[in-house]
Amino acid sequence: MRKLIRYVILGTICLGAILWFVFRERKVTYTPKGELTETMVKQAFETLNNSLSDRQRRYTYFDYIDNYTIDYSLTDHDATLISSDKTYDYDKEYGSYTITLGQNESATYTVTVNGTGLYHLLIDYQTAKEALVDYTIALKINGEYPFDESKVINLPKHWKDETKNFVKDRFGDETLPTQIQVEGWLTNYFYNNTYYTVLPLLFYFESGTNTIDITNVTSNPIKLGNLKLIAPKEIPTYQQYRKNYALKDDYEAYVNAISYVEKNSSYVRMDYMRDPSLTPFNAVDKVLNIITSESWKHAGQELVYEFEVPETGNYKLAFYYQNTKNDFSVFRTIRIDGEIPFREMMAYEFPTTKGNKWRLEVLSDPQGKPYEFYLTAGKHQLSIRADQEPVARSIRNLQLILDHLNKFTLDIIKITGRDIDKNRTWDFTRYIPETDKYLESYEILLKDIIANLRQYSINKEASSTLAYIQKALYMLNKLRKDPDDLPLYLENLSTGSGSVAQMLGDSITMLREQPLALDGFFISNKERINEPKVNVFRKSWASIRAFFASFNSDKYNVRVSEDVVDVWVNKPITYVDIMQKMVESDFTPKTGIKVNISVMPDPNKLILAAAANEAPDVALGLPSYMPFDFAIRNASYDLTQFDDFWEFA
Repeated sequence: MRKLIRYVILGTICLGAILWFVFRERKVTYTPKGELTETMVKQAFETLNNSLSDRQRRYTYFDYIDNYTIDYSLTDHDATLISSDKTYDYDKEYGSYTITLGQNESATYTVTVNGTGLYHLLIDYQTAKEALVDYTIALKINGEYPFDESKVINLPKHWKDETKNFVKDRFGDETLPTQIQVEGWLTNYFYNNTYYTVLPLLFYFESGTNTIDITNVTSNPIKLGNLKLIAPKEIPTYQQYRKNYALKDDYEAYVNAISYVEKNSSYVRMDYMRDPSLTPFNAVDKVLNIITSESWKHAGQELVYEFEVPETGNYKLAFYYQNTKNDFSVFRTIRIDGEIPFREMMAYEFPTTKGNKWRLEVLSDPQGKPYEFYLTAGKHQLSIRADQEPVARSIRNLQLILDHLNKFTLDIIKITGRDIDKNRTWDFTRYIPETDKYLESYEILLKDIIANLRQYSINKEASSTLAYIQKALYMLNKLRKDPDDLPLYLENLSTGSGSVAQMLGDSITMLREQPLALDGFFISNKERINEPKVNVFRKSWASIRAFFASFNSDKYNVRVSEDVVDVWVNKPITYVDIMQKMVESDFTPKTGIKVNISVMPDPNKLILAAAANEAPDVALGLPSYMPFDFAIRNASYDLTQFDDFWEFA
């Protein structure tokens, strides 16, 4: 018995040692300990950047802007339209000269500057009504692109909902309203299409006469008007902005997220979420009640709201939101009446809400004290825009590593050939002596990225958003142990699935996305803004109602009606739901023709339905062979028998 006990104890110790060894070897989380210096990071960046050719090297806006100091004493200047690929005309209604540019056509402006320095550019433009996407222009100053991003500057179209009285479909669910373009002249600052800066791009102008060339890169025509150089203004801190203006603790208003008056992206849309804490809410039928995070996750997407306050004074702002980015913050910039009130509203951090939970975020300083916004009595506009500036420089460094990895991989293949001999003993540093230096530079930059980004996660460096960067760092650390054998592990470095290059590319995508769902926001001067929570009884009652309604609902069931066009679709319910909403929000109001779209789980039932004289008018999503089966049974209709078929087709 004693021997058995000894064997059990010895076996347990051995098993524990094995598990400890495996766990120790697989631990990949890097924890910053202050071992990196600014000089080390700068040298690593320069090592990689300088080894790229002029064609491979990126000259980003960050590289450009770091060469200058912003002068806040400059004044604004008006540019003059002087020449272009096409003639320009005086627009009486607009009150100035305008020009319409087709694809790859250019316009030239000239401006006389009396103060050398950095300026924002502000332009008036009018987009083609038939265009559905934003416009892209390329910008040269004095014949040169100032930085890479100036080749892809975004001029967005603006949109609004046709109505806020949402039409209900035949099932009692609210449908999305038609989005219409905001017509007339738009005025916008210049941003790159990635929108990784909160403030508009700055451009350097020498004192004297400068030329500005604008080329339309988009296929649709665009009309350009006045162009201005706007001197940068220093945004005050909250302490500089704050006004001591107390009000009685008696006012609070709630603005629903779906009540926006304008947006600069047609992709941002409303949706329904079944949560009784949201406003409005219906346990059975779908009512539009949120801005969905899936559509509002790209930097630059902006929503504009209108609200009114009864008295002049200080007010708090609070947003009821859901951050669907797992354990990592997202960022939004708040503007009031078109201006950022103070610096702390630039890329304000909205922490994770842990799963599907909703949270009330009272805009506050790091110590949790709410910011107070000075508002005059009357109407105001509030805009909230997705931004990624806090993570933008980290993304820039990840992109540099990827660019260098691509170049380094080609250099390796030039030496080894595409089919690398796995049995050969490589002494690779003889061919590229900088190999270890490159790998070390990758490591230093990745460690610096983790150190900079950990502050935005509740799990710090163990964040799932940083997991791929951690794994890439771990893999690079293993490759550095024997850089001479690097060709044998090229798949791990850049070419294979799960390689360092692939993980860093995925990390860039995750960092760029800024998903946030919004139910609405409060304007209040009360001491405390209560979160719109619901008790367990209301939640339970809502769940019970929804459960029993699921037994009684006949939504999307196959049916045939004489007074409507019946359409059977061999697609999932979600697909059919979208089709039905599109028909009832657009087609039926315009034509007066009602359409029933129903799910058809088995297309073979069409043959039986035809035999029973219960076939639909139209069937969609059928296998390619089925029309022939219907034709030989005389169960299909020859569309050419319609008088207007060929004209319509």
